[in-house]
Amino acid sequence: GVKDLIIVNTQDSLLIIHKDKVHRLKDLLSEIRQTKPQIIEESNTTHRPWGYFIVIKESADYKIKKIFVRPEQKLSLQTHQYRSEHWVVISGEATVINGDKKLILKTNESTYIPRGTKHRLENNCSKDLEIIEIQSGSYLGEDDIVRISDIYDRK
Repeated sequence: GVKDLIIVNTQDSLLIIHKDKVHRLKDLLSEIRQTKPQIIEESNTTHRPWGYFIVIKESADYKIKKIFVRPEQKLSLQTHQYRSEHWVVISGEATVINGDKKLILKTNESTYIPRGTKHRLENNCSKDLEIIEIQSGSYLGEDDIVRISDIYDRK
């Protein structure tokens, strides 16, 4: 007998509200920002121009992400000062620059990128690319990226 509900379900939150009360969302968000801002600020999904990633698990010395790269998109050519990365293709086909090598990785194939090595992940196919990335090192912040080149003009 439940009817006239709006249900929004994301990776890290669930909202169920009657359609007649939708005008109260602004007040609800304001109250959440004041009392529990981490609910809004600490989403585990981060959107980028090339796609998005979801942080699955994080600790002081490792982080596990699921990365989705849209068709015909690529991440910046970059290095990291403090971390190494392992990439495992879950679905799709990845074109990878790993140092001086160019690799084509398919489902269940992987590569290791040592700290300080220039690298890039590309999806040159018509389907989404999905990988698992395991980062390990002394610092795992998103600001440990030195971009060498980037098609989105990020610094």
